[in-house]
Amino acid sequence: MILHSFICPTAFINDPYIGGRSDFLLALSHLIDDEATNEYAQAIKQFKATWKQVILDNGLFENHSPEGSESLVRKAMKIGADIVFAPDFLYQREATVKAFDEFFEISTKLGAQFKFGYVVQADNRKDYLEAFEQANLDPRIDLIGLSILSVPKSFEEVTKTSDITVNRIECIKQIDEFVIDPIKPCHMLGLGESLLDLAEAKNYPWIYSNDSSSAFQTGKHFKTYEHLNVPGGKVHEKVVFEQTSITAEQAECIINNIETIKHLLADKEENLFNSEDTVLR
Repeated sequence: MILHSFICPTAFINDPYIGGRSDFLLALSHLIDDEATNEYAQAIKQFKATWKQVILDNGLFENHSPEGSESLVRKAMKIGADIVFAPDFLYQREATVKAFDEFFEISTKLGAQFKFGYVVQADNRKDYLEAFEQANLDPRIDLIGLSILSVPKSFEEVTKTSDITVNRIECIKQIDEFVIDPIKPCHMLGLGESLLDLAEAKNYPWIYSNDSSSAFQTGKHFKTYEHLNVPGGKVHEKVVFEQTSITAEQAECIINNIETIKHLLADKEENLFNSEDTVLR
């Protein structure tokens, strides 16, 4: 079973028909104030009270640079994050390795109890697979992130397209072929033009989770998935986290999209966060 987090505006994070359908919450660090007391932070804490897990992202995708290590650690501790993606640098393999070392050291010094996520960064296939294997062998890393940006950049030399879905399918296949087992749990960051990489990922037990605003944003624009594709292509408009209302028609489309994803990923067997056999314990 691949777990999914439905990224949506703050007001809908705990809506039982929308954000409440998430298996876990992918929280965005740049939306949390320093004291973790603003509305977004409070919504995270309310979600956390349901006993579902919280994974904290580092803000690279939204801000083009990650949040500083100490700030990220302190926010993670204040919201009770279960896993935190360490700072990473787009397409920069060595800078990302160095940033993880610093983040791990600061986390340890501050007494953090969360587990560690690591987003693989590279700009070509060879470096990507080597960087993935390096992360897979690192005992400090519990969850490996497959980026919505570095995956297409690294594998388009093979696929001859920049499409995230096509490239992530290729990436997953090559990881499975070239990386020595066991492969750690992996998180697919975001979605592209379709859900086809989610459908493919179900064939690989090491793909653990995915997050996306696709269900909400596609429905917000009065569209529902057709044969697992977004009609007219991906909605590139960013989530307006301050949005507090939607029309009945938008709600119907959003819920329809959520149901499509839930149905696609329905063959639940276990929650790896609670499994005694997983590296996430």
